[in-house]
Amino acid sequence: MNSYYTSDQTYKPNFEQMSHVLFSLGSNLGWMEASQKLMNIRPLLERMCSNLRFSSIYPTDGVGKWVGKYANCVAEGDTTMPLNELEHGCKQLELEGGRTSMARRMGIVPIDIDVVRYNDIIVRPQNLQYDYMKPGLLELETTLSQN
Repeated sequence: MNSYYTSDQTYKPNFEQMSHVLFSLGSNLGWMEASQKLMNIRPLLERMCSNLRFSSIYPTDGVGKWVGKYANCVAEGDTTMPLNELEHGCKQLELEGGRTSMARRMGIVPIDIDVVRYNDIIVRPQNLQYDYMKPGLLELETTLSQN
């Protein structure tokens, strides 16, 4: 049986082809609004993944050109979606959350969702080096070693 979407756009996985995934999530809309954005995105991510676990939301400083204060969290879970479809789904969620080209030009990050790791593939190695990942990783006790 293949994976499929139900009429309410809930992703129904084929559990025979599960992949483990690690996400970084962030927003720079100010603590209250950014925290709410990160809370609101959870049920939407659950449409693409199962067994999702989220770290608490914590404050960090921006990195590089993305200055300012951020609210961040880390999530991990399982999916049957291929990596390219999962990344596309995350970008769609960002668009729905207000991540437009205009917001980008203004330095506003309403919601940022990155697939950092997909099974043993480190998709965004730079993210693992930034301080905004560390508190969430520690909280989830995610092992990043290749065994």
